[in-house]
Amino acid sequence: MAVFTLTIADADVPRVIAALCDNFGYAEVTAGNALAGVMTYITQVVANVEAAAARQAALATLPPITPIAVASSPPVAALTATPATGATPRLVTADASGSSDPQGLALSYSFDFGDGFVLANQTAATASHTYSTAGTYTLTLTATNTAGLSSTGSATITVTA
Repeated sequence: MAVFTLTIADADVPRVIAALCDNFGYAEVTAGNALAGVMTYITQVVANVEAAAARQAALATLPPITPIAVASSPPVAALTATPATGATPRLVTADASGSSDPQGLALSYSFDFGDGFVLANQTAATASHTYSTAGTYTLTLTATNTAGLSSTGSATITVTA
């Protein structure tokens, strides 16, 4: 137990003792209960100081916390398009369900069908579009994770007349 010295100027003794006793529920200040009030107060102060010192000592035994930087990786974009060839009008379904994120983060998908038709920021992993003009188009998928990292995949669509 720690040792404390309480020094009170003589003129302040009655006021200090009365305040201490009031805090501990004594109706009237006498020499006996004044001493009891002071002792109760001092005991609580000592207990609080010792508890704080014990907490500080326990914290001092813990190893230091070192922040770890976790590098986020972009998702892996995987795209299939079916059918990839055919005559106009050609309905093509883009499927990004094979896309994944190494951290397990949620993905959003943007599909650029290469003819000016774009579906951006979709939660669905599939999208369909009808090509009405013959030509060769690059269908591009952008898969983006919730950390804002993205990757792309593409497929070639050939539409004949």
